[in-house]
Amino acid sequence: MTPIGRVTGDREVVVPLLVRAQNGADRQVDALLDTGFNGYLALPAHVIESLELHKLGREQVTLASGEIHLVGKYEATLGFGGAIGLVE
Repeated sequence: MTPIGRVTGDREVVVPLLVRAQNGADRQVDALLDTGFNGYLALPAHVIESLELHKLGREQVTLASGEIHLVGKYEATLGFGGAIGLVE
């Protein structure tokens, strides 16, 4: 089996993700995996802006601290481990 990520010196798991911009250009971003991963992917605002991702609206999320935030929800094509698909 070929590894698809790495463990950092801080013992964090990082995996490469392909994110496709609205114009079709692909960009690789390093994603930090959280042990509490629940299916959501958070991208920095500058990455969302540079890829011109399509905004679907806003969604309420609860952080691990219990804080509730209203955040933007976007649609993107992602690639991981050889699979590519449209996600929101």
